[in-house]
Amino acid sequence: MASIQTLDTFCTDEPPMEKDAESVERALLAVLPSCDREPRRLHRAMTDAVRGGKRQRALLALEVATACGASSHAAMPVAIAVELIHAASLAHDDLPCFDDAATRRGKPSSHAAYGVATAVLVGDALLAKAFEVAVSAPGYGAALAMLLGQAVGTERGIIGGQALELEPEAELSRYHEAKTAALYRFAARGASLVAGRDDPRWSELGTKIGLLAQLADDLLDVRGDEASAGKPVGVDESLGRPNAVLILGLDGSRARSTILHDEIRQLANSLGAPGRQVVAFVFARARRALEVTR
Repeated sequence: MASIQTLDTFCTDEPPMEKDAESVERALLAVLPSCDREPRRLHRAMTDAVRGGKRQRALLALEVATACGASSHAAMPVAIAVELIHAASLAHDDLPCFDDAATRRGKPSSHAAYGVATAVLVGDALLAKAFEVAVSAPGYGAALAMLLGQAVGTERGIIGGQALELEPEAELSRYHEAKTAALYRFAARGASLVAGRDDPRWSELGTKIGLLAQLADDLLDVRGDEASAGKPVGVDESLGRPNAVLILGLDGSRARSTILHDEIRQLANSLGAPGRQVVAFVFARARRALEVTR
């Protein structure tokens, strides 16, 4: 097992997001068991599950840490943990009992490549590894693990969000906050914690950013294509899942987006220069991401 201390080999403090994303990917692979170790099939499937992706949550954590005056290295346990949890949620979300998605990130999903049983174990193993990484964060392990548990759990976390998908009706905001925003909340608050600038407003800011990201994802599901999304589209409508565009329409979704933008800016201003730096970073990424839906 790679320890947190070994991660300095993979971290840099240079600003370009591409290099930060590459650093996160290398660090993710470093904490996973070698594919040469038994059980090899499971370890290969875990490695495949974490490869690729936009690393939005991890990059948010790194940006919050550096905005708060810390190094990206300080926030790397947060970045790794949140991406492990995200990958675990995707492995489970794609299962036949949920979305039954054959592709993810432009390649076969875990269950399509390795079978349902292995995909279940992949999700379980990545969840366990995420907590192992979080609790190993020097000086902040217990607090970070508690934040992560809240982000994963049933009340305001991704497991609760997944459960809401099984309900005949789910309130849109509650569903989005649990299914998506919870990990953004952890990324922002966890990074502020390890940077020595812990403040509950970072939780709120992370939540709002996550809600905005989910709006973009809902739009992509309705108006995008599989090539640009890296996964099947039209799933929400076919499975009857809550989707802002389907419920509110395009105009209503744009109105909600405008409200979220305003709330994010207000929170950023309340946090001063660090908040404004983070929000500028997030909005710059969002503008590029929206190009695929036009």
